[in-house]
Amino acid sequence: MPKEIKSDYKKCDGCGGNLIFSPSTQGLHCEKCGKEIDFPKKGISEKHPIEDFSKTQDNLAEWQSQNKVLKCAMCGASIVLNSLEYASNCPYCGSAMLSLSDELPGIPPDAIIPFAFDEKSAAEKFKSIAKKKVFAPNAFKKKLPTSKIRGVYIPSFTFDANTFSVYDGVLEEDYTVTNSKGERVTKTRSFSVRGKKNLAHKDVMIETSSKINQSQLSQLLPFDHRYTYAFDKNFIRGYVVEHYNEETSGSYKEAKAVMDSNIRRMILKQYSYDRVRYLNVNTIYSDEKFLYKICPIYSFEYTYKNKEYITLMNGQTGKVGKGMPVSKVKVGFLIVGIILAIVLIIIIITLVQGGVIGQSLS
Repeated sequence: MPKEIKSDYKKCDGCGGNLIFSPSTQGLHCEKCGKEIDFPKKGISEKHPIEDFSKTQDNLAEWQSQNKVLKCAMCGASIVLNSLEYASNCPYCGSAMLSLSDELPGIPPDAIIPFAFDEKSAAEKFKSIAKKKVFAPNAFKKKLPTSKIRGVYIPSFTFDANTFSVYDGVLEEDYTVTNSKGERVTKTRSFSVRGKKNLAHKDVMIETSSKINQSQLSQLLPFDHRYTYAFDKNFIRGYVVEHYNEETSGSYKEAKAVMDSNIRRMILKQYSYDRVRYLNVNTIYSDEKFLYKICPIYSFEYTYKNKEYITLMNGQTGKVGKGMPVSKVKVGFLIVGIILAIVLIIIIITLVQGGVIGQSLS
């Protein structure tokens, strides 16, 4: 059984009913009498220097003693269970085959982006978005299958850093000229580039979920980090918190790869070019900081034509990721249309060039 967690709002003071977090009011809601209770919310005061991850946090001992990690035997997801969340099923596959793990619940979250709407609103948003999907089957859009909706806070680390980069490289640009025969010929010229670039990277988010990968998270971004609060256990009443499966060291390597990609993109953005022959970039990182942040995700699990689907939704913005059924017929018509358009363009170009050549000969 989950252990009890001390809280100022353990039960409703009017009827003794369970209190859960209400996304619509951003407060607590009594499931029994409907009473609404507000609680104070704090902003983020500061982020941690990257080297401080291994240092003990003030509430680390309390977090680890009052929370347990459960492992799903069906899909392998790891969740942190506490007395403020009383669901007994896996938030991803719905299995009740959860077993207690010897794994510690890690460090407590620094920050949280709370759910902005409840499951009922999530279902309505999902239906509205599904009906607008061009390549979704018409039968699917007319009668959406019943979905199992589960809200879960996924773990992530966000990173900040200032970078100073020195670069050099060679870019290539195509241009056309008219030769002595009157023909248009494409040629290529190369030019060298070199310089320096200062950038400030903020809230580079790296997921550490056991079930959601970085590509799936990217489909749901962005989150509005302005509505980030200091972690409070009242935010997670009625919701599941997934345990992170990778600590800061590994996540920061991924964040640096994202930053390096952004640096290259911002450098190349300054130039007009068609190809990169090579680009060397040497970067120095400074003022590196992190936050352990949990973010809201809704998972929609449903069956269409005997096939299981899982679609994810950003629990703050309502943005939906990939994963819905796709009509092969509609995709086929698109491909045929593209091919016909290409053939038509080739025919027009051939006729135009034939006419020009004919006029020249005459």
